[in-house]
Amino acid sequence: MGDFNYPDIDWVEGTMHSSKAHQFLNVLQDNFMGQMVDAPTKNKALLDLLITNNTDLIMDVEIWGNLGNSDHRSIGFSINHTNRKHKGNTKTLNFKRANFPKPQTLLEDINWGKILETKNTEERWVCFKSILNKGISQCIPLGNKFKRANKSPGWLNYNVKMHIKAKEKAFKKYKAEGSSSAFRLYKECYKILKGAIRVAKIEHKRHIAEESKKNPKKFFKYLSSKKGSTDHIGPIKNEEGHLVTKDGEMAKVLNFFFSSVSTRESRDFSNQNCSVWPHDTSQEAPSWLTEDKIRNRLGKPNINKSPGPDGLHPRVLRELSQIIARQLFLIFTDSLLTGMVPADWRKAPIFKKGPKYIPGNYRPVSLTSIY
Repeated sequence: MGDFNYPDIDWVEGTMHSSKAHQFLNVLQDNFMGQMVDAPTKNKALLDLLITNNTDLIMDVEIWGNLGNSDHRSIGFSINHTNRKHKGNTKTLNFKRANFPKPQTLLEDINWGKILETKNTEERWVCFKSILNKGISQCIPLGNKFKRANKSPGWLNYNVKMHIKAKEKAFKKYKAEGSSSAFRLYKECYKILKGAIRVAKIEHKRHIAEESKKNPKKFFKYLSSKKGSTDHIGPIKNEEGHLVTKDGEMAKVLNFFFSSVSTRESRDFSNQNCSVWPHDTSQEAPSWLTEDKIRNRLGKPNINKSPGPDGLHPRVLRELSQIIARQLFLIFTDSLLTGMVPADWRKAPIFKKGPKYIPGNYRPVSLTSIY
């Protein structure tokens, strides 16, 4: 925050007239930063800027009067920050110590037809998932996913480390001797180090771009590190304009907003000529839904992806595809014939864009499972 003195920049349109202003905007864009002030701070010029790499933290930006003898207007804003308690290390499946033949044997010995016979779609899915998770817990141990506080940047390779040591050694020599030759040596080492860091960063970004199709998690991890924030819901403003932070209160605000903007359609279909799928479990599954297609689909998931809203990891689905394809075929068929969709297959809401405290910036979009 401060007086950057770029009066020729139009922050709404993103246009400028001078080359320095163009370079300044490029720097902000390259570092995923945004400017929050949208009104003049001196006469008709916008000189004082509020720059941040997390626009969700800055709220209620206002232009106040002059402070003292200054000809610049003061800027007021609030920071949206909530202290979150550390819940400990994240537990993840340790596939290096997994014993996949054991859950295969356990699942093969189960009489699925008898277990799922009298249940509806939701009950079938919950039963199948609980049995599968029980087998996973017995055969795949959990491991800690540590977050190192002093993690080195990805571009820090062996060559850069050697140049850092050489620069530190040259600096100690210059401090001890104080000669001009030692100073020139230090400046030379510093110059070489800057070039090595620049090359290392370029190579690191090129490597991430090349691996983005095979392993997109690495690409989005890099973007998240630049954003410096974690996506979450809320806090949200209610009808009275007060911020609510509790999950139950935020759910009520979102539910009220979605209900207010949804179209209430007529339920009288007597005069409409339409065909619907028969909700009759005695009917057979459609020809395009077969057990072999489900088995092939389960055998080709991207194991680098995270689990879906049902919590089932794609690596588990791939390893057990030969065993669980039949059960999933029965559940999918029953879902089509009865029109019932399990709760795990329809999660909402999803944040889209803009300030997170406005309910209209969320969408009731369903999250589907990875299969």
